[in-house]
Amino acid sequence: MKTKGGLTVEEIVEQVAANARIEGHELDAETLEVVRKIAGGEMSADEVAAWGQARAAEDIQQHKR
Repeated sequence: MKTKGGLTVEEIVEQVAANARIEGHELDAETLEVVRKIAGGEMSADEVAAWGQARAAEDIQQHKR
């Protein structure tokens, strides 16, 4: 199924992952799943924001150790 932008969800995920690699980052499985949900319209902006805040808080806690 194509999204509003004319790409499939998987094509969007592949492009996001490729862009991350170009910038020197590798996306983990959790992040790729969130990208799939965003591309497929399964996550609201509020849900994405909450997920991002939770990930940031986890990162902060890990760096404190």
